[in-house]
Amino acid sequence: MDLSVLIVNYNVRDFLRQSIESIKKSIHSIKAEIIVVDNASDDGSVEMIRSNFKSVIIIQNQKNIGFGKANNKALKIAKGKYVLLINPDTIVQEDTIPKLIKYLKENKNVGLVGCKILNSDGTLQLACRRSIPTPWNAFSKIIGLSKIFPKTKVFSKYNLTYLDENKISEVEALSGSFMMFPKSVYKIIGGFDEQFFMYGEDLDFCFRVKKSGFKIIYNPGTQIIHYKGESAKRSSIDELNYFYESMKLFYRKHFTFSLLFNFVIETSISINYLIATLKNLFRNIFAPTLDLFFISVALLLAEFYRTNNIFTYPTYALPWVYLGPIFIFISSLYFIKVYSLSRLSISRTIIGVSIAFLILATTTAFVKEFAFSRAILIYFYFFTLLFLCGWRLLFWLKGYSKHFKGQTLFSRRGIIVGVSNSSIKILSKLRLNIIDGYDIIGFVDTSNLRVGEKINGVPILGSTESVLKIIIDYKITDIIFSSSDLKNETILSIISKTKKNYLNYSVVPSSVEMIISKSGISYFGEIPFIALNYSSNRIIYKISKKLFDLLIGITLLIIIGPFVYLFLNIKNKKLIFRSAFGLLRGNISTVGRSFDFKTKKISENKIGLTGITQLMNTENFTKKEKEELELYYTSNQSLRFDIEIFFKALIQRKINFIKEFTWQK
Repeated sequence: MDLSVLIVNYNVRDFLRQSIESIKKSIHSIKAEIIVVDNASDDGSVEMIRSNFKSVIIIQNQKNIGFGKANNKALKIAKGKYVLLINPDTIVQEDTIPKLIKYLKENKNVGLVGCKILNSDGTLQLACRRSIPTPWNAFSKIIGLSKIFPKTKVFSKYNLTYLDENKISEVEALSGSFMMFPKSVYKIIGGFDEQFFMYGEDLDFCFRVKKSGFKIIYNPGTQIIHYKGESAKRSSIDELNYFYESMKLFYRKHFTFSLLFNFVIETSISINYLIATLKNLFRNIFAPTLDLFFISVALLLAEFYRTNNIFTYPTYALPWVYLGPIFIFISSLYFIKVYSLSRLSISRTIIGVSIAFLILATTTAFVKEFAFSRAILIYFYFFTLLFLCGWRLLFWLKGYSKHFKGQTLFSRRGIIVGVSNSSIKILSKLRLNIIDGYDIIGFVDTSNLRVGEKINGVPILGSTESVLKIIIDYKITDIIFSSSDLKNETILSIISKTKKNYLNYSVVPSSVEMIISKSGISYFGEIPFIALNYSSNRIIYKISKKLFDLLIGITLLIIIGPFVYLFLNIKNKKLIFRSAFGLLRGNISTVGRSFDFKTKKISENKIGLTGITQLMNTENFTKKEKEELELYYTSNQSLRFDIEIFFKALIQRKINFIKEFTWQK
């Protein structure tokens, strides 16, 4: 047996499946075995392996025993001359395993070899080549000297940023997510130290390999993608705490000199842990804190703009007249998941602010003691919109959006790389993937033979050679790879070539059941025709939808109407006033059916000023895809969904005023 591939898995079934498929492509000419140690997953990982990969050896643990201990179990039964340790959330290039085995065969003094490891955005994963964290290396990293002087050897040894990432280098440590070594090395130094539950065990292993006289080599002649931290996401453990406790354990084991030295080191690690915790906290509270500040400023500015003064309210109303509106606005944004899903989403922000305004306006209408000024309320609404949308737009324009991966302002402009039946299937499923909002601009083929052709109305824009130009010309935000059409080498090459463009990269496995990206796994759900829970039948939804239609109708008639009357031509006046009266009379709806079915049985929705098919750019959709979109809308109706569609349509100028509706009930 030439090679044993060892994978420790914990609740990452679909990443694991993709990883095994890529490994099999890489070992097709090698006599190899794959051993998966499952740490008590409850997501069907073991069942998936048994169903799809009959030859894979499974060691099934009854509890999560950690990374090192699980690998030791596999090492005891591994038969290969060489051993590859690899994480389940990886994609391996076709030439990766053969190249590294060849390197080990030609360099007998090498005890460990690793390759270039890319993050899902194409950037280098710094942990794939590093030094042992001596006190000085750790100190330089902790206080930030390694970031200030990344090319200076004395300060940047921790992650070796002074080295050329594209040159073979001898290093002191590799990442446990991917490392290959001769089985003979394991027999000499032993397995992993089981004191380490997770983190640190790979560092300890490398330290012992180096201490035994072997070389550790970083070989960037081939590369893999590592999504990083997927198992930790699905665990309840405090990974940050485990990481820093592992560092303490490592120092106690290998760098014990004196009580004073130990105290200094452990104190430094604890301070670093505190800093990392505060960074995480700041990352989570950054958007709501900024919103809180701007909402407060907007409220004071609205008061000043109206009264030429601030803090003018009677004593009994303080501080509630300020705290109440702020609380309502922040709660509304939280409720529609601005802070958990879409911190940079302008459309969601507008929806949240508008919902808060309606709540506040309704509340003050009934609580007369706090109904001080409608003008202040309106100014407050518009100033809040301006500030909250403004800082998000500024972040986007200045390029800070790279810190908010997976988020776009309105929708994702995507290209599908690969042209085959699988790619067409992906296109169809993405068109119905309402939540993520992909707008597929075109296909990218592996050659130029079919450039200009259209598939289901979507053009083939070019080849993989010209992908960078396509991204720039068409302002692409997302690249979706069809793994059944492409070599992993091609996928990784495109990611490396385009990594500076801050794109979202996704891979669709050959099964075309899901889409894998840094933000996680999205499943392509089929919409069943039977047993749909029609929200439109719920009385609460019917009442709230009617109230929403009345609100928009009144707004069109009373607020927008006068401007329309003064500035628009007769034809447009008629359209807007007809739409306003249609909403008030109940002939049409704000959000509803946006194209007419021949049967009129698929959707019970009224014709709307906008609708989900208008919003999704359905000019090239098939009739069946349009029907499925309408069916999706009918089965998932809610006031929040209607408001989101309406405001997105408003921003994208996809409101169509009604020419006639006399045929409606």
